Amino acid sequence: MRKMTFPAIVVTLLFFTFAFAQIEITGSLETNNRFRATGEKEVTWNENTLSLFFNSNFSDRAGLYADIRFVSVGKSEKGNIEEYISSGVAYTQPWDVEFREAYIDIYGFPLNNIDLRIGKQRIAWGTADKFNPTDNLNPDNLDDIYAFGDHFGSNAVSATCYFGLSRLQAVYIPVFTPAILPSGEWLNAFMGSSGIPDSLLPLISHNIPDDRITKTSSYGAKFSSMFGGFDFSISYYKGREDIPVVCSKINLSQAGPPIDVSIEHPEKEVIGFDFAGSIGKLGIWGEFAYNNLKKVRSVQIPPPDLRTAFTLTTSLTAGGKFTKYVLGCDYTFPNNVYFNLQYLHGFLHELKKDDLKDYFIVRVERDFPNKNFKLIPLNGIISIADWDKVEDTYGFSIGPGLELRPADALEINIGLFVIGAKPGSFFYHARDLDELYFKVEYSF
Repeated sequence: MRKMTFPAIVVTLLFFTFAFAQIEITGSLETNNRFRATGEKEVTWNENTLSLFFNSNFSDRAGLYADIRFVSVGKSEKGNIEEYISSGVAYTQPWDVEFREAYIDIYGFPLNNIDLRIGKQRIAWGTADKFNPTDNLNPDNLDDIYAFGDHFGSNAVSATCYFGLSRLQAVYIPVFTPAILPSGEWLNAFMGSSGIPDSLLPLISHNIPDDRITKTSSYGAKFSSMFGGFDFSISYYKGREDIPVVCSKINLSQAGPPIDVSIEHPEKEVIGFDFAGSIGKLGIWGEFAYNNLKKVRSVQIPPPDLRTAFTLTTSLTAGGKFTKYVLGCDYTFPNNVYFNLQYLHGFLHELKKDDLKDYFIVRVERDFPNKNFKLIPLNGIISIADWDKVEDTYGFSIGPGLELRPADALEINIGLFVIGAKPGSFFYHARDLDELYFKVEYSF
């Protein structure tokens, strides 16, 4: 008899849950494909995702929510003939289960104006569109770089106190979870000058904080209210940076190992402020995040000098005090033309003051509701590393797109990503990765 796998157990539990409780189930089925537009024109992404969302209110005082995704990766695993024969379906049809969220809500407890949320939950802070420097509670999911802004939930306890138009939220996360990083050249883009050669990957240690509460736990608080027709909030977070930082020790003294490289997640504090509102028909928003990140240094031990004392050379890899921010606006013109522009200072992987670069994120689209399609002539991001040398430090990832709606709840997206960059730009390592994409999603 074949043993029940974890996905089978999940499905069985969900069946009995649905059978004995009043649960609303919604979801979506998405197929996502991308192809290299240059070079060998290989398939770069082939993924199918079934997302199931479960929502139930036991009573006026409690409820639950779950987000579970079954992901089928179209590419077969690579290995030897023994793995191919012995693994069977797991080898040729790889897939995974993503337990995104699963929490219980308790309303009006312990006081009537306090709601509790306990379990794995997505706690989204910030008002900007996908680029949120104040959104630090949940680990980033950068596996698919074009799904930017995606996060996994965290096991947490969240309490929200309501009073008038204001509310105060407090969050405690017992265990630290690092970000999921991209692969290939996109990984080098995120690691910058500290990019890790593939040959060194097996030799690099990943320093995860131990289980002591003072090392692995994080917490935060946010006060939200409204003033002058604008929503605003002030927030505080204390925890760790989920994007790893490379720490290296290069030894040229012939005493000890020649190189010692590790990646770690330094402690940080973030004080945030955000706002959102409108002036007439113009929507505006902004976020500011003051970071105090523990410094991480790389060390180089030079050969001994007969005339001077033995010295060390150090360089700051990441850390210190710096401010990231984003300002944005959107406007809908006549004939359903929508314009969205954001200015970002400091991408999420830029972790010291001198590394903060400027980015412009722009999207222009025109909707044709009577013809069930949307034309997207411009969608992308432009980076500038040095304003004194724009022609030598710029980069971009932009392209057109088309959204078709042939039936209710069905969307088909077709488009192109074109990448260009100069040395020093975030996009330099990915400058040859132009891609065509084709995505279909049905919601139910």
